[in-house]
Amino acid sequence: AVVALGLSAASSAAFAAEPEAAHVDVSFSKMNKDDDGTRFGLNSGFEYQLFPDYNLQLNSGANHFGESDETQGDLSAHLIFTPQESFATGAYLGYEGFDGYDAIFGGIEGRLDLGHLTAQTYFQIGEAENTEFRSWGASARYTVCPGLSLGVFFDDIELPGAIDVNRYGASLDYRLNNRFGLFAKLGGTETSGSGGSGRMDAEFVEIGARFLFGGNGRTTFDRRAAFGILPGG
Repeated sequence: AVVALGLSAASSAAFAAEPEAAHVDVSFSKMNKDDDGTRFGLNSGFEYQLFPDYNLQLNSGANHFGESDETQGDLSAHLIFTPQESFATGAYLGYEGFDGYDAIFGGIEGRLDLGHLTAQTYFQIGEAENTEFRSWGASARYTVCPGLSLGVFFDDIELPGAIDVNRYGASLDYRLNNRFGLFAKLGGTETSGSGGSGRMDAEFVEIGARFLFGGNGRTTFDRRAAFGILPGG
């Protein structure tokens, strides 16, 4: 929580202008594998215009995982270029601390807007305690009507020669007014060792509330992290 609040304060001090988009999410997720596979999350995103066509997006996360009884924190900064309304591309760097390790990660991302349909993808690499990892993912969202959208998502995290974890599912977002919204996710995770050995599957459900502080609350890109996107552990 300190990480998220600290980034919020820093961004407020650094930029006098109203953000183009800003939100804080509070969420809870539960996995079906055992009673302790839970996560409580406090995550935020702020986006500001630097120059015409160039934006800066800041994200933070603080998540407590029930099974390990550990708290994860992450910070990331995205430089975004939007040459036209229907397309944006970005590059980002981030830091994550969790369960005794420190991870540095960075990547590239792209977003396409086609009216009611929005899609984005990313690819990132990083290092955690001298161990390299790589991640990629994609998501899409369809606006059914003003305030209501449905989506799908997929993320894959790989430590080459060690372990591969992916997360997938569907999402629902409902915005009650210009300051508050609700969201839910239903999906699964797959974890396997090198070469597909020792595979373990689990399902999860996530519910949350979103508090909006600028624009429509939706930053150009989703929050990125090393392992903090996982629904429980």
